[in-house]
Amino acid sequence: MDQPLRFVVLHHLLADGQHWDLMLERPAGLAAPGTPRGISDAGAQGAAGSSPRGPSEIETSSVPGLSPPVNTLATWQLMADPVGTAAPGVSGPIPARHIGDHRMAYLEYQGPVSRGRGHVRRVDGGVYELVAEQPDRWVLRLAGSRLNGRFALTGLADGAEGIFQRLE
Repeated sequence: MDQPLRFVVLHHLLADGQHWDLMLERPAGLAAPGTPRGISDAGAQGAAGSSPRGPSEIETSSVPGLSPPVNTLATWQLMADPVGTAAPGVSGPIPARHIGDHRMAYLEYQGPVSRGRGHVRRVDGGVYELVAEQPDRWVLRLAGSRLNGRFALTGLADGAEGIFQRLE
């Protein structure tokens, strides 16, 4: 691939709590994490490039067997601040849950989420490289303004519980 893949971390504040969303660019036609090789997955909904107005217009639906017509962001909900806990020398795992893909507009979006579902604020972003890929574990090299280095991500299937952890 000629273009580096991008990532973003959004802090999602809700009326009853908070979490962080780790979003990794996934080019059109590339199977979702946890999808067996040779099987394509979900199609993204909505027009590419339109501005986000909340999850109902950003999240994608899963239709097995169809290739995504547009790039999407593979997304994990992190239960702790990855920027604060992923500093060099800190190696504690962060609980993570793979959730539905989101549209590319979230790479740049900050603001309210529709239907009273809180507010998102960008805390980091940059480019990443998939260094190693196993059926339920990825090793990523992140190069962001705050997150830099190698990280493991498990729980790749949709809805699966896993971890996000600094490796070096």
